[in-house]
Amino acid sequence: MEAATAALKAYGTNRDRAACVANWIVSGTPLGLTRQTDLAALVRIAAVLQTPNKCLPDIHAHLSAGFRRLYRNRNTVLHGGRTDAVGLRATLRSSAPLVGAGMDRIAHAWFVEGVTPLQLAARATVRLSTVGSAIGVHVVDLLHR
Repeated sequence: MEAATAALKAYGTNRDRAACVANWIVSGTPLGLTRQTDLAALVRIAAVLQTPNKCLPDIHAHLSAGFRRLYRNRNTVLHGGRTDAVGLRATLRSSAPLVGAGMDRIAHAWFVEGVTPLQLAARATVRLSTVGSAIGVHVVDLLHR
């Protein structure tokens, strides 16, 4: 693990470090992970790196379903005044981190790159539709400029 940490320090950007780790994952280089949650994440990331055009649409579908649930629960609370809906707590627990990550990404794009939310959404749509193809970006570059 210390050798991996030292190797990653040689790279100047997070993007380059991410590409290095992605290469290690694809090549099967042991990363020294021991926690079950880390190992499960490694399996999921390996699948995305190996077949992005299969895995990313699946992730997109799950995220879309989660945001639809959030919107339906929002309507139940706002328009129906119901704060005791069966799925409300679970929806908030699963959706809040996604909303936070999305807002972080939108703010970062705006303040660092001057990219509007609509431009960011258009960029994401194009990249997701072309990832894994000859003209598409590498998975590591999906969030990068």
